[in-house]
Amino acid sequence: MTSLSTVCISLLVYLCSSGASVARASFLRRQEAQASVRAATEGKKVLVEIYHEASCPYCNELLGGSVKAIFEDIEMRDLVDFRFFPFGNARFVPEKNVSEGYHFWHPHAKYPLIACQHGSSECLGNMIQACAIDLMVESERHVPYLICMAELAREEYGVELASYNCSKDHGVDLDAIKACVGSERGWKLIESLGKKTELVGREHVPWVMINGEHSADADEDMLLETVCKALAAHKPRLCTAWQMVRKEVEQQVQHQAKQEVKPESRESKGPKEPGCTHDCLVQRSASELAQSGNSTKVEIFYESQCPDCHDFFIDTLESIVNDSELQGRLHLTLYPYGFARMLTRENVSEGYMYWHNRAPFPIVVCQHGESECFGNMIQVCAVDQLQVAERYLPYIACMANLAIQGGGVEFASFQCAEEHNVDIAHIKRCVEGTKGRSLIQAAGKLTAGLGPDMDHVPWVLIDGKHDEGADEGNLLRPICESLGDPIPTQCAFGSYAGSTEPLEPWGHESEIPAALASDSDEAGSAPEGCGGDHHCLVERGQTIRL
Repeated sequence: MTSLSTVCISLLVYLCSSGASVARASFLRRQEAQASVRAATEGKKVLVEIYHEASCPYCNELLGGSVKAIFEDIEMRDLVDFRFFPFGNARFVPEKNVSEGYHFWHPHAKYPLIACQHGSSECLGNMIQACAIDLMVESERHVPYLICMAELAREEYGVELASYNCSKDHGVDLDAIKACVGSERGWKLIESLGKKTELVGREHVPWVMINGEHSADADEDMLLETVCKALAAHKPRLCTAWQMVRKEVEQQVQHQAKQEVKPESRESKGPKEPGCTHDCLVQRSASELAQSGNSTKVEIFYESQCPDCHDFFIDTLESIVNDSELQGRLHLTLYPYGFARMLTRENVSEGYMYWHNRAPFPIVVCQHGESECFGNMIQVCAVDQLQVAERYLPYIACMANLAIQGGGVEFASFQCAEEHNVDIAHIKRCVEGTKGRSLIQAAGKLTAGLGPDMDHVPWVLIDGKHDEGADEGNLLRPICESLGDPIPTQCAFGSYAGSTEPLEPWGHESEIPAALASDSDEAGSAPEGCGGDHHCLVERGQTIRL
């Protein structure tokens, strides 16, 4: 009997320590959450848990609106216990889920990766706030700091500047926070926040829990009303005046909405630099074009993470460049820069320099975030290395195709290099060296030289002149207009207008047949998101104060 009991006990211990370990951990976390609820409610306080992320506009509206209204009311503050969880829709990515391409570009990455919805700047903001909460335990210290960061984020301040200015305004030891950020302590804080966020099963952010129960009304910035309903018999004066507070908050939201610029169907214009010209990029000079005979120069200004640009490369450009009759007569140059901006040391704040005191200037800020800057650099180096369109275009079109399918820049660049026999190690040396920086700066200067008229991408020049129809995918028509004899088959048969009937050839001086004068269907609205980045959603056209 004794031996049988021993065996049963051993089996039970084994089961609990192996297959049931996940369930046990989940149970313990639930017990911890329930204990927090009991501790708050027994003290007659309403427990308000807010699951949020640093760069989420709706989260920042909540913190700068209802949370601020409650916390600044002394009577109300004493009745509410705020808990913040700055993790949001971030996720952990274990090493086993990372592609060979990611390993190639980031051989020293720390795992698990933390992928944030709004990119690396949000990851930095989340960790800054996590460390601030940990170092300033009392809500009277960390809540005003979080509110301040949220308010500045709504005014389009970057994470670095917001955290820096708010530390000055609220007497926060930013050096202590900086020491925590990126340290083992900081990683453990984020890991803990991530587990707690997953436990509550949040479906969006902000995700608000009132006394341990999710409140959809509070998510929609009706936090004040929800807290007032949860209070016991005693109702603070703020609760009786919540209608006026609600009206004021709604007016603020409406005012902010009027200031926002809606994206156009194509990638819309971002801030631009003063115009200038530069010819540093690898390209054929005017004299080379003159010597080549009857040819057309095609220049395409685009971004590596622009959805409309991806469609343009796959649906329009690739088939034209692959045409054997056109190959020797088209001189194609690509400029992967778009609405990125170059910032010098004089253009960035003291806060940015505090967090990035070793940043190489000028720095480049891209419309779709760091992944786009990385993709732009890879592609400008690929153009420089491969030299001719017949070699570099298939590689870049391959990256565009994988981006449409959800592939990240690292995965796409590595996979496409293998498929098209491209020396990815050579490209990596360019990207990580001074040559890549020189090439991208040259692309930026050439793009800025287009002036304020360039208000979307892709932006196509045919023999130095912009063609709106080409931007929208009707590229063959201006090419055919530009070319003389011999007329390529695609031009003679008018395939760019959808016709299969042969047409009379025309020269440069002739009028285009009416049957070929119609443009293709207008491009639809570009999908929201961040191109090939798995975990990035972007507020397009947003100006960030770094």
